[in-house]
Amino acid sequence: MDNRAAALAWCSVAVTIGLAGPSVGAAFEQARPALARITMEVTNLSDVSPAILDRAEVEVGRTFRRMGVKVIWLAAAPGPAGPRAGSDFTIKLIIQPRLAGTSPHGSRSVMAFAPRMQSTREGSIYVFYDRVTDVAAVNRADTALLMGNVISHEMGHLLLHHAAHAAEGLMRGIWDADAIRQGAAGLLWFSPAELHEIRETLSTCCTL
Repeated sequence: MDNRAAALAWCSVAVTIGLAGPSVGAAFEQARPALARITMEVTNLSDVSPAILDRAEVEVGRTFRRMGVKVIWLAAAPGPAGPRAGSDFTIKLIIQPRLAGTSPHGSRSVMAFAPRMQSTREGSIYVFYDRVTDVAAVNRADTALLMGNVISHEMGHLLLHHAAHAAEGLMRGIWDADAIRQGAAGLLWFSPAELHEIRETLSTCCTL
């Protein structure tokens, strides 16, 4: 297994294609006071429009704000990385046009993946924009909302420090039509146990 396959085997979002109805408004949630912060360094190598990317960022922020985590979005600067903020968990988000080669879940099933982390306070996420738009089109889903849910899922893997998927919720492994419908309605969340573990991760390195 080469490095790419090994990385994909560790953590990826797979989907089961189905048909879903149009998206509905996000569910109301009570935001917690910000207790920790995550910095997202975005490299957009695809043709994602600023409008779609902005709405995806809003969806990610909504998900994490609910647990008291503030997400700061930055465009990745060219050249070597500079010094990192001491209070931030830093994630590099790379949006690629497509996934080259094959995936362990089938040629059209992986929308994103997060390679195994080398640090307890930073990591990377790769999103494949053609997969996201394909799944959104087939399921009649909002591309920006779906991408926001996919990014949040991969952030969860980095913060939970493992590749395991749940049977339901935001960390489920297979996203069928029902899951995508729940995401469009703002009903995909981390479980209480996952929330606790994520807060524990951030409390050890990245509190404000």
